[in-house]
Amino acid sequence: MIDSAQNRVALLTTESEARTQLFRKPRFPNALVSYKMTSTDTGHKDPALNATDHYGCLDTFVKRKGQWYAVGNACSLSEPLPQAEWNAEKKAMGEMPKDVQQAYH
Repeated sequence: MIDSAQNRVALLTTESEARTQLFRKPRFPNALVSYKMTSTDTGHKDPALNATDHYGCLDTFVKRKGQWYAVGNACSLSEPLPQAEWNAEKKAMGEMPKDVQQAYH
């Protein structure tokens, strides 16, 4: 969670171990790309938000008229969040504008 009022917050994301599966259906070729992602937040006032999280991700692509289009993306944490990070995330979300809070429900 990046708080824009904290101008020293930085997010570094790296991806690794990408694997692609092609499905050559005559009318609608598609592909799945799976990969691991690591996301590191730094510079938060609340030190519990300065964390590194690991995800497993899957992207879906379809080919139309010779061009590939991304049509879906999903990432899920590879391990549970530490309780301190979870609590800090909940607190930070509660301080966001109401429209942002509602987008996560």
